[in-house]
Amino acid sequence: MSIRFIYGRSGSGKTSFVIDDIKNKYRNKKINIPLILITPEQLTFQTEKKLINEFGFLGKDIDVLSFKRMAHKVFKEVGGITKTHIQSSGKTMLLYKVIDELKDELKVYSTAAKQTGFVNTLLEIVSEFKKYNVTPETLYELKDDIDENSFLYNKISDLAIIYEKFEKILHSGYVDPEEDLTILNKKLSESKIFRDIDIWIDEFSGFTPQQHLILESLLRNNCNLNITLNMDYEDSESINYSAVFSPIIYTRDKLIEMARKEGIKVEKSIELSNSPVVKFKEKEDLAYLERNYFSYPFKPYKKNIENIELFKAMNIYSEVEDLAINILGLCREKGAKFNEIAVITRNLDTYENLVKSILNEYDIPYFIDEKKDISSNNLIILLSSLMDILNNNWRYESVFRYLKTGILGIEYNHIDLLENYILESGIRGKKNWIQDQSWYKNIISKYNLKYKINNFLYNTLSNMEQLKRDDYVKSFEGNIKGFKDKFETVFDYVKENKNIKNIDYEKREIITEEQIIQSFISNDFYELVQLFNEEVEEETLKKVKALCDEIKIITYTRNQVIGPIVSLNNSMRGRRKIKDFCVALFNYLEIINIREKIEKLVTKFKERKEIELVNEYSKIWNFIMQLLDQMVEVVGEEEVTLEKFSKIMQLGFKEHKMGFIPQTLHQVIVSSVERLRGHNIKYLFILGVNDGVFPKTNAKEGILTDRDRIFIKDKGVELAKDTRSQAFEEQYLIYTTLTLGQEYLRISYPIADHEGKALRPSIIISRLKALFPALEEESNVVSINEKNLIVSKTPTFNHFIEKLQEVDESKELSELWIEVYKWFNKDEKWREKIDGMLNAFSYSNQVETIGKDRAIELYGENKMFSISRIENYIRCPFAYFVRYGLRAEERKIFSLNPPDLGTFMHSILDRFSKYVDKESSWDKITDELCEKLVEKGFNKEMQESIGNVFKGSRRYGYFGERIKRVVKKSAKLIVEHMQRGSFLPLGYEIQFGLGKEGYSPIELDLSTGDKVQLVGKIDRVDKLIYEGEEYFRVIDYKSGNKEFKLWEVYYGLQVQLLTYLDAILEKEGEKIDFPVFPAGILYFKIDSPIIKKDKNLSDEELEKEIMKALKMKGLILADTKIVREMDREIEGASLILPVGFKKDGDFSKISHIATKEQFELLREHVKSKLINSCEDMLEGVIDIGPCMTKIGTACEYCAYSSICTFDLAMQDNEYKILKEKSDEEVWKLLNEEKEERENGGY
Repeated sequence: MSIRFIYGRSGSGKTSFVIDDIKNKYRNKKINIPLILITPEQLTFQTEKKLINEFGFLGKDIDVLSFKRMAHKVFKEVGGITKTHIQSSGKTMLLYKVIDELKDELKVYSTAAKQTGFVNTLLEIVSEFKKYNVTPETLYELKDDIDENSFLYNKISDLAIIYEKFEKILHSGYVDPEEDLTILNKKLSESKIFRDIDIWIDEFSGFTPQQHLILESLLRNNCNLNITLNMDYEDSESINYSAVFSPIIYTRDKLIEMARKEGIKVEKSIELSNSPVVKFKEKEDLAYLERNYFSYPFKPYKKNIENIELFKAMNIYSEVEDLAINILGLCREKGAKFNEIAVITRNLDTYENLVKSILNEYDIPYFIDEKKDISSNNLIILLSSLMDILNNNWRYESVFRYLKTGILGIEYNHIDLLENYILESGIRGKKNWIQDQSWYKNIISKYNLKYKINNFLYNTLSNMEQLKRDDYVKSFEGNIKGFKDKFETVFDYVKENKNIKNIDYEKREIITEEQIIQSFISNDFYELVQLFNEEVEEETLKKVKALCDEIKIITYTRNQVIGPIVSLNNSMRGRRKIKDFCVALFNYLEIINIREKIEKLVTKFKERKEIELVNEYSKIWNFIMQLLDQMVEVVGEEEVTLEKFSKIMQLGFKEHKMGFIPQTLHQVIVSSVERLRGHNIKYLFILGVNDGVFPKTNAKEGILTDRDRIFIKDKGVELAKDTRSQAFEEQYLIYTTLTLGQEYLRISYPIADHEGKALRPSIIISRLKALFPALEEESNVVSINEKNLIVSKTPTFNHFIEKLQEVDESKELSELWIEVYKWFNKDEKWREKIDGMLNAFSYSNQVETIGKDRAIELYGENKMFSISRIENYIRCPFAYFVRYGLRAEERKIFSLNPPDLGTFMHSILDRFSKYVDKESSWDKITDELCEKLVEKGFNKEMQESIGNVFKGSRRYGYFGERIKRVVKKSAKLIVEHMQRGSFLPLGYEIQFGLGKEGYSPIELDLSTGDKVQLVGKIDRVDKLIYEGEEYFRVIDYKSGNKEFKLWEVYYGLQVQLLTYLDAILEKEGEKIDFPVFPAGILYFKIDSPIIKKDKNLSDEELEKEIMKALKMKGLILADTKIVREMDREIEGASLILPVGFKKDGDFSKISHIATKEQFELLREHVKSKLINSCEDMLEGVIDIGPCMTKIGTACEYCAYSSICTFDLAMQDNEYKILKEKSDEEVWKLLNEEKEERENGGY
């Protein structure tokens, strides 16, 4: 038995020497004595290929093993593993169980033990203990050498307790795969295979204590060990290289120490100190790099640099694109094969998705050598979401994450319809999802189905004679079959009572809620409507059919969801054994037929040639089954809640990593720096060589700090290296990485990350520049060699388009790109794309008018519009077109939004005001009565409008109470306003053209001969009869801040109040003989403000401050007598109106006033603005021309920006700038308009 070291730096031919040595031994060896070559696990496949190429075979005479494979070989020979191997997910779950049981006993980790994430951190240290042969007993002994009052004492104490219990439970029925090498060491003494043989050990930079013990056992079995060391012999004595090769020196010295203790002979070393090394014999620059990177001092390399390249990228994207271009360049110019090329980086997570995307675009086959986290797999998402649904009361996000996995086989448009309904209806919680009665009520309420049925019956069958006609009766009886039970009682009721108007579905159980829903789902209601098609328009039939289809899809999709989940929920109630939960979950998966659905997905991925997904989904079902098995075996008898079961299962998901093998040999290998090893890499690309990344800094210390590890090492217990030692290993990693490629090395780094943040180059870059002064750093920051952009079709086309964009009057297309254009233009497919792009370059982001006919078709032949719609048109014609022409709507969300809240509060105030007019008078209303009336109105509105929202959560419930306080305060203020003045309400919620009540629509005569009708309603109009004249003021209630700005009126952005005032004056003036005049237009703010003052205020002072804060804003008639009729208590500045008086009785500067003549000017101007806007609208003008004011732009809160894609950088896109004007400027302009009209020029 002996040890022989084979020295040689990277590329010196150590592996070749080993193979030749094995050849020589094979020629002279005794029969049945195997020759064994041991390599790291990831290199066994490559090494086997090499030996097969040399010997033509592998078998019992010559074998390639890793330590793990050796263990399996010995166990097969002599036995050893009598228990089941526990998987990593099983270990995680077991450790979670252990720390959960021990959490109250722990001193340091009692709080951390409650966090599921702590399990993974703890598992790392437990794995480290096993690799370094540290047992619980070792920790207890170590603890005795530590000060009892120290933090480390408590830390080691906790770890010992946890580790001991974990090992005890684990070994009661399982064996940890990480203990295989420990068991191997014990079993080697029984092995005949690994006795009296020669063993070669290649490509290791170090050995764990487990592996060291195995080497000892092999030596005791009289084996000869030949161990390669990746350094020259003299490197261990060199000051320059002792730090770089410290991991190798440490390994060698430890082996020599072991041999000395055991009396084992150390043979004369083999020293392969070729210079240059064999690997780089014909590549002088690479050879120089290998020999001199860590040399101090050094002589700069003076010759031509042919095989080393440096690239500075503008960002990560351009860095990876440069990678793809150069890979194809190597293949084209040097005949490189994809499997001879490797791409490595220190931070693969940052680059992975980008590398995938760009290499796919460039048609470069690749294999990413890493184990994949399965958390993004759709089956894992489905199961995680399922647990969330059950644990979190059917939370919206959980339900739709579950539905959108794509595994359940539900059509996506059906899921979208259901989601829209759920969001709009505010359905939350298990009850509303699974109880049919709640579901029916919600659908009936949301779609107003009772009203629709009642309305249809009333409108269609109001003529009772129809029911007596034989043809109707026969038709009804002959076709009623499917909906007889649902509607026959309705018709019986109608026949008996000869009246359908008073059917009250709340009081008369004529049709149950379930029957109503079923009548729509089964199309019975639609068929009923069809029966009476003489009275029903075709458009109405289409709407009814669409409604029936929507309700059917929503309800069926919901039923598909709830059935299996409710069944599962019933099987998982209360505390149960984990094995019972696992059985229930398995049964659920069988019920929804998930295995077959996964198989269909795999077939679909195969058809698309998405090999990575084929591999992933082919394995995922087996993993889930193995996980459930492990849960049953490891913690199956433990009784837990569903929430805890979910946490344990999630731990299993997080711990599992899915490994893949290359599907073909003809692929570029993409890997991390620390993982890639190999002998056949000719061309090497290193990405992301940035400061702090490579070499890596700020390594995490983990549970044991560097200080802890140094202390523990001093006590004779070996563990993994501290971060300082890891820094030395990082230097060795730089050396092995830079020397991986045999013929070519390209190193790149970006100067900015994904977010544009600056990145610095690594020290590696500056070292290379110092070693190779002639090395020219390429870069795409300033320019790039255009020939390099001519690669595969798609990226070349993309670069061609970029060059076309650069062409302008000063720059022409180069000959190179003209040739590219000619090449693409020969192909019809690419010619169409070029034509499309050329058209795009001349694209003007504007739209033509849609024409009068189309405009009338879209906006309505009745030409009936609200005033707010006209204001919206003025703000942006295109946004108006999308909203009211195309009828595009934002997804409706069940929430308290300002418009709904405004309507809600307006309705309460409307009820309150109408009650006062009908049952009392304004001068008799007290604060107590005011509060009582508002309370009553609030409760009524809660039942009829958005009251359900306030019941949606505690937060909304609190908000409802706040709204009530606000409305009470506003109602009291209205009473105060009315009691201070002589004006009395003419009406509330006064309608124009919206029904039989109120006024007829406001008509506008357009210059085209068309008539437009304006409809809408105003919150309140007050009237005063004074000295034989009638004065009217229009008041609009606002729940938000609304300032009156005269210049906004001028531009047409604020015309509602004036339009309604104009209409009131005209329509009231037609009724009476009195002269009618405007008294004002005002905004009344609905609010209950918080008053902040430095000093304490009396109740009276506080009330005054509140009135000031809520003072109405607007424009008042410049008539002191009329103003005093609005506020009889005015002294100086009014507390309720935007006016004030000076001591001489005239208006002060703070007054917002206008004369009768000025009001007339405004009325004329607004009418003219409305006419012009309506003419443009009906002519089909839909310009993308949002207005901009000092306050902001029409785009700021626009829901349609993704449709118009307005961008100032685009041709013909510019704001319609509306400059703010002073009141004096506005009056001047209005007077000029008047003069023009009088002169016939306007």
